[in-house]
Amino acid sequence: MLKIRIAFSLACSITLFGSIIHLVAPFIGEYWYSFMRAPSIIVLSSANGTLLAPISAVCIGIAMFVCSMYAVSAYKDSLILPAQTPILLVVSILFLTRGLIIAPVYFLTTYSINAFDLTSSVLWFITGASFLQLFCHKNLYPVMRKKGKNIES
Repeated sequence: MLKIRIAFSLACSITLFGSIIHLVAPFIGEYWYSFMRAPSIIVLSSANGTLLAPISAVCIGIAMFVCSMYAVSAYKDSLILPAQTPILLVVSILFLTRGLIIAPVYFLTTYSINAFDLTSSVLWFITGASFLQLFCHKNLYPVMRKKGKNIES
């Protein structure tokens, strides 16, 4: 059960933190978008006062908040969200991919990677692994226990 608590804590806290930093971005401005390595069109949108940057940041923030709610729903049986099984799996794959994408970017492009890129990639990989653990806890382990296999979760 300790592994599941750790996976839940990591998945929920990282996605909730990511949600917050995206939701405050419109209030901080173009320097925050630039620091977070947003595409130049988003940074320019913030600098020019157009709606692309804040709408993008708010949409990403809301999506990350929803991910944190799915982490809670995978851990707590009292909160059941729709399409929990496929969403946990898809979110896990997306976050694992986001975490691993730094290697080909570093080796195959001229894009310069800084500490923020490396840190965020590690955090998203950990989050993806945590969501995968939650997915297994919710969907695979109960089936394996019914078949008589001893699984520690």
